[in-house]
Amino acid sequence: MLEQLFLGWLDELKEIPESIGDILTLNLIQIGQCTSALENSAKRIQEEMLIRGTCICIVIRYRPTGISTWNVRALQTNLDGKSKQYKDPSLTNLFLMNNIHYMVRSVRRSESQGFIG
Repeated sequence: MLEQLFLGWLDELKEIPESIGDILTLNLIQIGQCTSALENSAKRIQEEMLIRGTCICIVIRYRPTGISTWNVRALQTNLDGKSKQYKDPSLTNLFLMNNIHYMVRSVRRSESQGFIG
């Protein structure tokens, strides 16, 4: 029996299938880092279930601004591209770990920590 559904870190997902609303035991949908389209989709399911007499709670836990998501993706794409310059897989992984560690350390030291997370 599915009672709770958590959708996290699915910033490419635009819609929850409407058939999710057919699960009569579902009473909670939690969404983390989503688009407004996904949020609207969840609210439509909530409204449809309410019409049928079933109450469901929708919780939006974290929704970053578009610019922070875009920046993180740009950094990840840039690092992935540069890491492919190494032929040895261990050097590729070392390069990625080193750069990600540096970025995390820099964010922790800056005022951006609350903005990025």
